[in-house]
Amino acid sequence: MISKGNVLSAYNCLKSYAYYENLNFYLKAEIAKFENTGFDRKIKKVVDLFNGDDKSVFDQWLQGINVEILPKKIKSHLESEQSNGALFLSNNKTASEYIVESVNYLVVAPVEIYLIETLWSIYVGSLLDENFTNYTYGNRVSNVVKKYARDYPTEESISSVNIFQKYVDNYNKWRDGGINKAIDTVEKDQENVAILSIDLKSFYYNINIDFKKIEKVIIDNSPSESMELSLYLNEKISQMH
Repeated sequence: MISKGNVLSAYNCLKSYAYYENLNFYLKAEIAKFENTGFDRKIKKVVDLFNGDDKSVFDQWLQGINVEILPKKIKSHLESEQSNGALFLSNNKTASEYIVESVNYLVVAPVEIYLIETLWSIYVGSLLDENFTNYTYGNRVSNVVKKYARDYPTEESISSVNIFQKYVDNYNKWRDGGINKAIDTVEKDQENVAILSIDLKSFYYNINIDFKKIEKVIIDNSPSESMELSLYLNEKISQMH
């Protein structure tokens, strides 16, 4: 079902993602530990899972999943006092205590779990991405990764590559495209325009993914060569959730 080259490709994508990640330092630490000892043996275990489905090994990895909490937004008592009407100016940037207003939840898991997620993004994510319109900009799968998914089965591995297109580039396209469209509407169509920006707070913490719908997308769109792998990956990801 899967080759060592496929798993190494996923690892290269994961490592590249971790390198540019500015928040989840736990992921960086897990990758460093993963490479430090028994790298080939660990990669082989992932390959063996797909080709033999050793449920006990997968269950062990699942048991290793934890959640770490990091402050996202904090303020000191000085900021609280100023918000209540007091005016206090100081170049002292530290305080004896801080008020945590919001937090980030970070999943910390064995690298093997991250590898399965990355493989899902490569093979299933590419299928989902093909159904998106050109007006979807966030977290689009990179063209290199989509081509690699289409070439399955292959023994080759891809070197370090971003699994997703650069977010900032697509964000700029989205922003500039919206503004340019608004300008065209005003100048050419002589119509009024209102621009609304909506931010869904804590979106990723609250969505409920329907893996059955994704399974149907796989059945309807996956090439026959990779359908078994894609369905298997989707099953494993659903068990993680």
